[in-house]
Amino acid sequence: MTEISQNDVNQIKQLEDLVKQLASNVSNLLLYLPNLISGLESCKHILIDDDSTFDEQTKAYAWAQVVKIVELLANAAKIAFELIVTFMNVNANVNYPNVDYQCLRALANFCITHDRNRQQFIDTGGIDVALNCLKQQKDLETIRASSATLLNAGLNYDNVNVGIVDKDGLNTLAEILDPEGVLKKYENDIEVARTCVYFATRVIINLIGTAEGKKDIGNTK
Repeated sequence: MTEISQNDVNQIKQLEDLVKQLASNVSNLLLYLPNLISGLESCKHILIDDDSTFDEQTKAYAWAQVVKIVELLANAAKIAFELIVTFMNVNANVNYPNVDYQCLRALANFCITHDRNRQQFIDTGGIDVALNCLKQQKDLETIRASSATLLNAGLNYDNVNVGIVDKDGLNTLAEILDPEGVLKKYENDIEVARTCVYFATRVIINLIGTAEGKKDIGNTK
């Protein structure tokens, strides 16, 4: 085994106590996030090794650490969701630049292909803050991020889509499609404006794929 390979093994062994500690106090996770990411990198080196450097026992140990570390990250995601939504709610009355945009980017990335995160998006009020940003139309990037977040959250997950419909989301999204709205207001940045319309259209298509959306579309502008 090379020195680099042995370092990978040593690193994930050193992480074992840290993982146990964080499992009982996930609020400290951010302090040790670089250590956890580095540990996952070491696990990756072990598990994708094609030269038979590591025996099956070592690989099984690496897999076990992957499960524990990723479980920690998943548990921490709920805290992150709650904080992000809180900041967006506070910023609704403050309008500090870029807060909503960056928060929405985080929510959108959380929601890609992860149903558990999508449910947390609902439970923590993510639908409300995203729709509120669309209603306020503070700036073009935030409009795009809001639409993209709702799209990611609702892909193949109708709990989100039904939630959007229930909160009058069809009318809010229809405002983005209005030719006299975003496209006219931001004609100097027309490509981004068109992207906003595209994302909003795709969200609407997802919404009318639900029974609630089909029923509500007749009352939409």
